[in-house]
Amino acid sequence: MTSITAAYNSEGPAKPDITSLVVDTNVLTKQQIEKLHGLFSGKTAGNLDELLFLNANIPYWDSLVKNCSDTYYPIRDSELGRRAGNVVANIIAPPESITLVARGAATKFDKEALVIKALQNSGHRIVSVAHIDESPAALDHSVASGKKLLPDGVLHQRVLGNMYDPHLKYEVHGDREISTSFGLTFGNIAGSPDVDFTHATQVLTQRLLGIKRQMDKNGHSEGARPASLIATHDVVNDAEVIKAAYSGAEHDELAINSLRIVFNHTAIDNFLLPERNYYDSENYYSSRGYRAVQSFDIILEDKAYHISKGQVLWTGNSVKLPESKIKSCYDMAGFQYKYPADITDGRIICPQVFAKL
Repeated sequence: MTSITAAYNSEGPAKPDITSLVVDTNVLTKQQIEKLHGLFSGKTAGNLDELLFLNANIPYWDSLVKNCSDTYYPIRDSELGRRAGNVVANIIAPPESITLVARGAATKFDKEALVIKALQNSGHRIVSVAHIDESPAALDHSVASGKKLLPDGVLHQRVLGNMYDPHLKYEVHGDREISTSFGLTFGNIAGSPDVDFTHATQVLTQRLLGIKRQMDKNGHSEGARPASLIATHDVVNDAEVIKAAYSGAEHDELAINSLRIVFNHTAIDNFLLPERNYYDSENYYSSRGYRAVQSFDIILEDKAYHISKGQVLWTGNSVKLPESKIKSCYDMAGFQYKYPADITDGRIICPQVFAKL
Protein backbone atom coordinates (compact mmCIF):
# COMPACT_ATOMS: atom_id res chain seq x y z
CA MET A 1 0.00 0.00 0.00
CA THR A 2 1.36 3.41 -0.90
CA SER A 3 0.03 6.51 0.78
CA ILE A 4 0.71 9.66 2.73
CA THR A 5 -0.01 9.04 6.41
CA ALA A 6 0.10 10.98 9.67
CA ALA A 7 2.64 9.25 11.89
CA TYR A 8 1.40 10.68 15.19
CA ASN A 9 -2.21 10.18 16.26
CA SER A 10 -1.98 9.04 19.87
CA GLU A 11 -3.59 10.18 23.09
CA GLY A 12 -1.82 12.49 25.54
CA PRO A 13 0.00 15.77 24.93
CA ALA A 14 -0.22 17.06 21.41
CA LYS A 15 2.70 16.08 19.20
CA PRO A 16 3.64 17.56 15.83
CA ASP A 17 2.41 15.66 12.81
CA ILE A 18 5.17 14.03 10.81
CA THR A 19 4.28 13.12 7.27
CA SER A 20 5.47 9.79 5.96
CA LEU A 21 5.98 9.01 2.29
CA VAL A 22 5.96 5.35 1.31
CA VAL A 23 8.16 4.16 -1.54
CA ASP A 24 6.40 2.04 -4.16
CA THR A 25 8.86 -0.85 -4.45
CA ASN A 26 6.79 -2.44 -7.22
CA VAL A 27 8.30 -0.06 -9.79
CA LEU A 28 11.90 -0.64 -8.70
CA THR A 29 14.52 -3.32 -9.16
CA LYS A 30 16.26 -4.93 -6.20
CA GLN A 31 19.41 -2.96 -6.99
CA GLN A 32 17.50 0.33 -7.12
CA ILE A 33 15.88 -0.41 -3.76
CA GLU A 34 19.31 -1.10 -2.24
CA LYS A 35 20.63 2.18 -3.63
CA LEU A 36 17.65 4.06 -2.19
CA HIS A 37 18.37 2.59 1.25
CA GLY A 38 21.92 3.92 0.90
CA LEU A 39 20.70 7.35 -0.23
CA PHE A 40 18.08 7.80 2.51
CA SER A 41 20.42 6.52 5.22
CA GLY A 42 23.17 8.91 4.15
CA LYS A 43 25.64 6.12 3.38
CA THR A 44 25.77 6.75 -0.38
CA ALA A 45 25.08 9.55 -2.82
CA GLY A 46 25.16 10.26 -6.52
CA ASN A 47 24.44 6.72 -7.75
CA LEU A 48 20.80 6.80 -8.79
CA ASP A 49 20.84 8.14 -12.34
CA GLU A 50 18.92 5.12 -13.59
CA LEU A 51 15.81 6.41 -11.80
CA LEU A 52 15.52 8.82 -14.73
CA PHE A 53 14.76 5.82 -16.95
CA LEU A 54 11.81 4.33 -15.09
CA ASN A 55 9.16 3.19 -17.54
CA ALA A 56 6.64 5.98 -17.00
CA ASN A 57 9.42 8.58 -17.19
CA ILE A 58 10.56 7.79 -20.73
CA PRO A 59 8.18 10.34 -22.38
CA TYR A 60 9.74 13.08 -20.21
CA TRP A 61 13.22 11.99 -21.34
CA ASP A 62 12.12 12.07 -24.98
CA SER A 63 10.76 15.57 -24.46
CA LEU A 64 14.05 16.73 -22.95
CA VAL A 65 16.04 15.36 -25.88
CA LYS A 66 13.67 16.95 -28.42
CA ASN A 67 13.35 20.40 -26.86
CA CYS A 68 16.76 21.06 -25.32
CA SER A 69 19.15 20.13 -28.10
CA ASP A 70 20.84 23.55 -28.06
CA THR A 71 21.88 23.48 -24.41
CA TYR A 72 21.83 19.81 -23.45
CA TYR A 73 25.22 19.10 -24.97
CA PRO A 74 25.39 15.30 -24.36
CA ILE A 75 22.99 15.02 -27.30
CA ARG A 76 25.84 16.17 -29.52
CA ASP A 77 27.54 12.82 -29.14
CA SER A 78 25.13 11.55 -31.81
CA GLU A 79 27.16 13.35 -34.46
CA LEU A 80 30.37 12.13 -32.84
CA GLY A 81 28.99 8.59 -32.94
CA ARG A 82 28.46 8.91 -36.68
CA ARG A 83 32.04 10.08 -37.22
CA ALA A 84 33.39 7.38 -34.92
CA GLY A 85 31.45 4.72 -36.79
CA ASN A 86 33.02 5.87 -40.05
CA VAL A 87 36.51 5.74 -38.53
CA VAL A 88 36.05 2.21 -37.18
CA ALA A 89 34.40 1.05 -40.40
CA ASN A 90 37.47 2.20 -42.31
CA ILE A 91 39.94 0.67 -39.84
CA ILE A 92 38.62 -2.88 -40.17
CA ALA A 93 38.70 -4.49 -43.59
CA PRO A 94 35.26 -5.50 -44.95
CA PRO A 95 33.37 -7.64 -45.09
CA GLU A 96 33.12 -8.71 -41.45
CA SER A 97 30.22 -10.02 -39.39
CA ILE A 98 29.92 -8.03 -36.19
CA THR A 99 28.29 -8.20 -32.77
CA LEU A 100 27.45 -4.71 -31.55
CA VAL A 101 27.40 -4.35 -27.75
CA ALA A 102 25.34 -1.29 -26.72
CA ARG A 103 26.49 -0.42 -23.20
CA GLY A 104 24.17 1.71 -21.10
CA ALA A 105 21.69 1.82 -23.94
CA ALA A 106 19.27 4.02 -21.95
CA THR A 107 16.29 5.11 -24.05
CA LYS A 108 18.09 6.05 -27.24
CA PHE A 109 19.32 3.57 -29.84
CA ASP A 110 19.73 6.42 -32.34
CA LYS A 111 23.45 6.82 -31.60
CA GLU A 112 24.21 3.14 -32.02
CA ALA A 113 22.15 3.24 -35.21
CA LEU A 114 24.58 5.77 -36.68
CA VAL A 115 27.49 3.42 -36.01
CA ILE A 116 25.55 0.50 -37.50
CA LYS A 117 24.79 2.45 -40.67
CA ALA A 118 28.44 3.46 -41.04
CA LEU A 119 29.50 -0.18 -40.72
CA GLN A 120 26.84 -1.34 -43.18
CA ASN A 121 27.80 1.33 -45.70
CA SER A 122 31.35 -0.05 -45.62
CA GLY A 123 30.19 -3.59 -46.34
CA HIS A 124 30.06 -5.01 -42.82
CA ARG A 125 27.12 -7.04 -41.50
CA ILE A 126 25.59 -6.84 -38.02
CA VAL A 127 24.66 -10.36 -36.89
CA SER A 128 23.91 -9.68 -33.22
CA VAL A 129 23.26 -6.82 -30.80
CA ALA A 130 23.76 -7.14 -27.04
CA HIS A 131 21.73 -4.44 -25.28
CA ILE A 132 23.06 -3.78 -21.75
CA ASP A 133 21.39 -1.61 -19.12
CA GLU A 134 20.49 -1.65 -15.41
CA SER A 135 17.04 -0.20 -16.09
CA PRO A 136 14.51 -2.78 -17.36
CA ALA A 137 12.38 -0.06 -18.97
CA ALA A 138 15.34 1.50 -20.77
CA LEU A 139 16.47 -1.94 -21.87
CA ASP A 140 13.05 -2.73 -23.33
CA HIS A 141 13.09 0.58 -25.19
CA SER A 142 16.56 -0.12 -26.61
CA VAL A 143 15.69 -3.64 -27.76
CA ALA A 144 12.48 -2.45 -29.41
CA SER A 145 14.38 0.31 -31.24
CA GLY A 146 17.09 -2.15 -32.26
CA LYS A 147 14.59 -4.63 -33.68
CA LYS A 148 12.98 -1.87 -35.69
CA LEU A 149 16.33 -0.96 -37.24
CA LEU A 150 17.57 -4.55 -37.61
CA PRO A 151 14.43 -6.70 -37.88
CA ASP A 152 15.53 -9.70 -39.92
CA GLY A 153 18.09 -12.36 -39.04
CA VAL A 154 19.76 -10.39 -36.24
CA LEU A 155 19.96 -11.77 -32.70
CA HIS A 156 18.98 -9.17 -30.08
CA GLN A 157 20.27 -10.04 -26.60
CA ARG A 158 18.59 -8.40 -23.60
CA VAL A 159 21.29 -8.13 -20.90
CA LEU A 160 20.04 -6.68 -17.61
CA GLY A 161 23.00 -5.70 -15.47
CA ASN A 162 25.86 -3.34 -14.73
CA MET A 163 27.84 -2.73 -17.91
CA TYR A 164 31.06 -2.49 -15.88
CA ASP A 165 30.64 -5.84 -14.14
CA PRO A 166 33.64 -8.00 -15.17
CA HIS A 167 31.47 -11.11 -14.80
CA LEU A 168 28.64 -9.85 -17.04
CA LYS A 169 27.91 -12.35 -19.80
CA TYR A 170 26.77 -11.84 -23.36
CA GLU A 171 27.38 -13.74 -26.59
CA VAL A 172 29.65 -12.59 -29.39
CA HIS A 173 28.75 -13.91 -32.84
CA GLY A 174 30.64 -13.37 -36.06
CA ASP A 175 34.15 -12.04 -36.52
CA ARG A 176 34.41 -9.19 -34.07
CA GLU A 177 32.83 -7.29 -31.17
CA ILE A 178 32.32 -3.56 -31.39
CA SER A 179 31.12 -1.99 -28.14
CA THR A 180 29.58 1.45 -27.77
CA SER A 181 28.96 3.67 -24.77
CA PHE A 182 27.27 6.96 -25.61
CA GLY A 183 25.49 9.51 -23.44
CA LEU A 184 28.64 10.30 -21.42
CA THR A 185 27.80 7.43 -19.06
CA PHE A 186 31.40 6.98 -17.92
CA GLY A 187 31.20 10.33 -16.12
CA ASN A 188 28.32 9.29 -13.86
CA ILE A 189 30.24 8.67 -10.64
CA ALA A 190 28.85 8.25 -7.13
CA GLY A 191 29.74 10.74 -4.42
CA SER A 192 28.51 13.81 -2.61
CA PRO A 193 29.43 17.26 -3.97
CA ASP A 194 30.72 18.32 -0.54
CA VAL A 195 33.80 16.17 -1.22
CA ASP A 196 36.15 16.32 -4.17
CA PHE A 197 36.18 13.82 -7.02
CA THR A 198 39.88 12.97 -7.02
CA HIS A 199 38.79 9.31 -6.97
CA ALA A 200 37.22 9.72 -10.43
CA THR A 201 40.29 8.43 -12.29
CA GLN A 202 40.35 5.28 -10.13
CA VAL A 203 36.63 4.73 -10.74
CA LEU A 204 36.99 5.16 -14.51
CA THR A 205 40.00 2.81 -14.60
CA GLN A 206 38.10 0.12 -12.69
CA ARG A 207 35.11 0.48 -15.00
CA LEU A 208 37.31 0.11 -18.05
CA LEU A 209 39.03 -2.92 -16.50
CA GLY A 210 35.59 -4.52 -16.05
CA ILE A 211 34.67 -3.88 -19.68
CA LYS A 212 38.08 -5.08 -20.88
CA ARG A 213 37.62 -8.39 -19.01
CA GLN A 214 34.19 -8.84 -20.57
CA MET A 215 35.56 -8.15 -24.03
CA ASP A 216 38.42 -10.58 -23.47
CA LYS A 217 36.25 -13.55 -22.51
CA ASN A 218 32.67 -13.28 -23.79
CA GLY A 219 32.57 -15.66 -26.73
CA HIS A 220 35.96 -14.75 -28.14
CA SER A 221 37.91 -17.71 -29.47
CA GLU A 222 41.69 -17.82 -29.56
CA GLY A 223 42.96 -15.66 -32.37
CA ALA A 224 39.78 -13.61 -32.60
CA ARG A 225 40.02 -10.19 -34.15
CA PRO A 226 40.48 -7.36 -31.63
CA ALA A 227 37.30 -6.01 -30.09
CA SER A 228 36.84 -2.25 -30.10
CA LEU A 229 35.07 0.22 -27.83
CA ILE A 230 33.60 3.51 -29.05
CA ALA A 231 32.83 5.84 -26.14
CA THR A 232 32.07 9.51 -25.55
CA HIS A 233 33.62 11.51 -22.72
CA ASP A 234 32.66 14.98 -21.54
CA VAL A 235 35.70 17.27 -21.26
CA VAL A 236 33.87 20.59 -21.02
CA ASN A 237 35.71 23.01 -18.71
CA ASP A 238 33.30 25.94 -18.67
CA ALA A 239 31.14 26.13 -15.54
CA GLU A 240 28.55 28.31 -17.31
CA VAL A 241 28.17 25.76 -20.10
CA ILE A 242 27.69 23.03 -17.50
CA LYS A 243 25.08 25.12 -15.72
CA ALA A 244 23.17 25.77 -18.96
CA ALA A 245 23.24 22.09 -19.88
CA TYR A 246 21.55 20.95 -16.68
CA SER A 247 19.14 23.82 -16.07
CA GLY A 248 15.59 24.53 -17.15
CA ALA A 249 12.03 23.37 -16.74
CA GLU A 250 12.50 20.28 -18.95
CA HIS A 251 15.25 18.97 -16.67
CA ASP A 252 13.27 19.77 -13.53
CA GLU A 253 10.20 17.94 -14.83
CA LEU A 254 12.26 14.89 -15.80
CA ALA A 255 13.90 14.81 -12.38
CA ILE A 256 10.84 15.38 -10.20
CA ASN A 257 8.73 12.94 -12.22
CA SER A 258 11.22 10.22 -11.26
CA LEU A 259 10.23 10.77 -7.65
CA ARG A 260 6.52 10.94 -8.47
CA ILE A 261 6.86 7.42 -9.86
CA VAL A 262 8.90 6.18 -6.89
CA PHE A 263 6.32 7.56 -4.45
CA ASN A 264 3.32 6.40 -6.49
CA HIS A 265 2.40 9.84 -7.85
CA THR A 266 2.24 11.49 -4.46
CA ALA A 267 2.41 15.31 -4.57
CA ILE A 268 6.17 14.99 -4.05
CA ASP A 269 6.66 18.58 -5.28
CA ASN A 270 5.41 19.65 -1.83
CA PHE A 271 8.30 17.87 -0.15
CA LEU A 272 11.31 17.83 -2.49
CA LEU A 273 12.47 20.26 -5.16
CA PRO A 274 15.30 19.77 -7.69
CA GLU A 275 18.68 21.00 -6.51
CA ARG A 276 21.89 21.44 -8.50
CA ASN A 277 25.48 22.13 -7.61
CA TYR A 278 28.15 23.32 -10.04
CA TYR A 279 31.68 23.04 -8.76
CA ASP A 280 34.60 24.88 -10.34
CA SER A 281 37.78 22.92 -9.73
CA GLU A 282 40.32 20.82 -11.60
CA ASN A 283 37.56 18.27 -12.24
CA TYR A 284 34.44 20.11 -13.31
CA TYR A 285 31.22 18.34 -12.48
CA SER A 286 27.52 18.84 -12.04
CA SER A 287 25.55 17.22 -9.25
CA ARG A 288 21.81 16.64 -9.17
CA GLY A 289 19.60 16.09 -6.18
CA TYR A 290 16.49 17.13 -4.27
CA ARG A 291 16.22 19.59 -1.38
CA ALA A 292 13.59 18.96 1.31
CA VAL A 293 11.27 21.95 1.76
CA GLN A 294 9.84 20.43 4.95
CA SER A 295 10.66 17.63 7.36
CA PHE A 296 9.16 14.21 6.67
CA ASP A 297 9.81 10.49 6.95
CA ILE A 298 10.39 8.03 4.12
CA ILE A 299 9.20 4.45 4.51
CA LEU A 300 11.13 1.98 2.37
CA GLU A 301 10.30 -1.69 2.96
CA ASP A 302 10.63 -2.11 6.75
CA LYS A 303 12.85 0.93 7.29
CA ALA A 304 11.92 4.51 8.19
CA TYR A 305 14.26 7.38 7.33
CA HIS A 306 13.81 10.93 8.66
CA ILE A 307 14.53 13.71 6.18
CA SER A 308 15.10 17.14 7.71
CA LYS A 309 14.03 20.43 6.18
CA GLY A 310 16.84 21.74 3.99
CA GLN A 311 18.48 18.32 3.62
CA VAL A 312 19.62 17.47 0.10
CA LEU A 313 19.45 13.96 -1.33
CA TRP A 314 22.16 13.86 -4.01
CA THR A 315 21.14 11.39 -6.70
CA GLY A 316 23.58 11.92 -9.58
CA ASN A 317 26.89 13.42 -10.65
CA SER A 318 28.48 14.04 -14.03
CA VAL A 319 32.26 14.29 -13.72
CA LYS A 320 34.34 15.87 -16.50
CA LEU A 321 37.94 14.62 -16.54
CA PRO A 322 40.53 16.22 -18.82
CA GLU A 323 41.61 14.15 -21.82
CA SER A 324 45.07 13.45 -20.37
CA LYS A 325 43.50 11.67 -17.40
CA ILE A 326 41.01 9.83 -19.58
CA LYS A 327 43.83 8.53 -21.76
CA SER A 328 45.82 7.36 -18.72
CA CYS A 329 42.78 5.42 -17.48
CA TYR A 330 42.48 3.59 -20.81
CA ASP A 331 46.20 2.85 -20.78
CA MET A 332 46.06 1.42 -17.24
CA ALA A 333 43.08 -0.76 -18.20
CA GLY A 334 45.01 -2.34 -21.07
CA PHE A 335 43.41 -0.60 -24.02
CA GLN A 336 45.17 0.88 -27.03
CA TYR A 337 43.88 4.45 -27.06
CA LYS A 338 43.23 6.05 -30.42
CA TYR A 339 41.65 9.47 -30.65
CA PRO A 340 41.21 10.92 -34.15
CA ALA A 341 41.42 14.69 -33.81
CA ASP A 342 38.26 15.34 -35.84
CA ILE A 343 36.01 13.35 -33.49
CA THR A 344 35.23 16.19 -31.14
CA ASP A 345 33.05 19.27 -30.98
CA GLY A 346 35.24 21.01 -28.42
CA ARG A 347 33.18 19.73 -25.53
CA ILE A 348 33.04 15.99 -26.07
CA ILE A 349 35.73 13.60 -27.26
CA CYS A 350 35.07 10.19 -28.77
CA PRO A 351 38.12 7.89 -28.64
CA GLN A 352 38.36 4.50 -30.31
CA VAL A 353 40.02 1.99 -28.03
CA PHE A 354 40.99 -1.54 -28.90
CA ALA A 355 41.16 -4.44 -26.47
CA LYS A 356 44.21 -6.68 -26.73
CA LEU A 357 42.57 -10.09 -26.88
